[in-house]
Amino acid sequence: YVDCFNNYLYISLFSAMGKSNRQMSHKKKLKKNDTGQNNEDRLSSLPDNILHKILDLLDTLYAVRSSILSKRWRDLWTCLSNLNFNSTIDYEATNKHLNNKDEIFTKFVDQVFIHRDRSCNIRTFHLFYNEEHFRVPHRFCSWILGSIQCNVQELNINISTFYSLHLPSCLFECKPLKVLKLKFGSIQVPLKLRPWFFYPGDIALPNLKTLHLESVCFVGEELANKLFSNCPVLESLVIINSQFVKLKSFLIIGPNLKHIVIENCSDELDVDSSYCEIIIHASKLVALRCKDHMDRHYTLEMPCSLVDVSMDMGIEDLRGWLRGGRLQTERKKQYALNMLTYLKSVCSVRSLTLSPWLIEVFSNNPGIEKSLSVSVQFQNLRYMKLKTWLSRDHIPAILCLLHISPNVETLILEVTKKMVNSTYRRENQDTEFPLQCMDHLKFVEIQGSQGRKNELKILEILLKNAEILEKVVVFTSMEQLPDREQRLMDFSEKLRQYPRASSNTVITFI
Repeated sequence: YVDCFNNYLYISLFSAMGKSNRQMSHKKKLKKNDTGQNNEDRLSSLPDNILHKILDLLDTLYAVRSSILSKRWRDLWTCLSNLNFNSTIDYEATNKHLNNKDEIFTKFVDQVFIHRDRSCNIRTFHLFYNEEHFRVPHRFCSWILGSIQCNVQELNINISTFYSLHLPSCLFECKPLKVLKLKFGSIQVPLKLRPWFFYPGDIALPNLKTLHLESVCFVGEELANKLFSNCPVLESLVIINSQFVKLKSFLIIGPNLKHIVIENCSDELDVDSSYCEIIIHASKLVALRCKDHMDRHYTLEMPCSLVDVSMDMGIEDLRGWLRGGRLQTERKKQYALNMLTYLKSVCSVRSLTLSPWLIEVFSNNPGIEKSLSVSVQFQNLRYMKLKTWLSRDHIPAILCLLHISPNVETLILEVTKKMVNSTYRRENQDTEFPLQCMDHLKFVEIQGSQGRKNELKILEILLKNAEILEKVVVFTSMEQLPDREQRLMDFSEKLRQYPRASSNTVITFI
């Protein structure tokens, strides 16, 4: 229906523009084609509920333009349940008396809210505003209020601007709301949860299941912590590129939370204050993705139901902690202890992804590898993805992680560029590694291979010890090196000559 309608709309609009000087009859006789069959307008004959579903899939501008097609279409758009506004679309034709693009867009959205049938609820309200050099329309809050008054269930605000804004407090009291997504572009815009906007008791989102916040500043510890506790059925939480303003702790609590994503959050700190601690209490959590720095402390109370964890941990102040191209020993040890605590909290997972920095702090760190092998056991783990520089020091850490994951079936090694001058891809000729038996490993994948000796070394160990290994896939790097082709040919030849514990192993290069 949507494809048919798009063709129908554009053809009809073109036809209507060409006949602007003639009055179109309400009862137009149907013309007959060469075969004698009637050229019926089948789309217009569809019932209202079907046409509404078609219009709901379009940007509201195009839905409104359909009103000029005929009397049948004149008022259909006024009952739409989905409102989609995108400032990147050309709205100039809607009002030729206004020259400012910002004003044209604002005027159009205003007119939609004024003329739509207010007895019809709004299911979704999507606003995409990407005009950084214009002020956010002053009617912004009115549009949100208008959608709330129509019992909006899904609110998706995506604004890219240099100007600050404030959200109406009633947004956090909207009981019908099920999905709330706020994205404020690359520049963080304060979402000021301050007492003079509303009090903790005023936050009530009893039906909210999805909450996505991007480029938001959390101000006020009590209010920020109350936000999640007043969303009793919340299932999905995403916080990206946001800031904790002088917060000591940030409490995420949800009896029904299943998916949590925390990425690239920063802190506004007082002198001598520490980073905001993130505390997560989620008894039904299934997936956790965390991209943060290792200075931040996490308190995780993870359930046995946890399935998928991605810990992309890095360094907050890379230049400050690196001396001579290496991570300071004391800082490295502290980071390793922090990461050890986190791994203990998620030891029941079935899928685990770790970052190169996390592997780096475990590498060549006296006592840490032993503590890791003794205190952590991933008995349920079936899928492991390790992003690694594959330096000489990384290989023992990788083997240690495999040793504490005796049931892993799939291993993905993503070879990435170095961040320190430790031993990145140093040729590992003389170092011997402990060979651990891997009874369940079936599939191995190397991503970004350049045919280095350290890559050969880790594959040699895996081939020699994985007794039921079925397939090894090597994705070669796209980086153009002078001897790339010859290096990969030599790599392939040597790899195929290594002894294998499994006679069924197939090696593929891509």
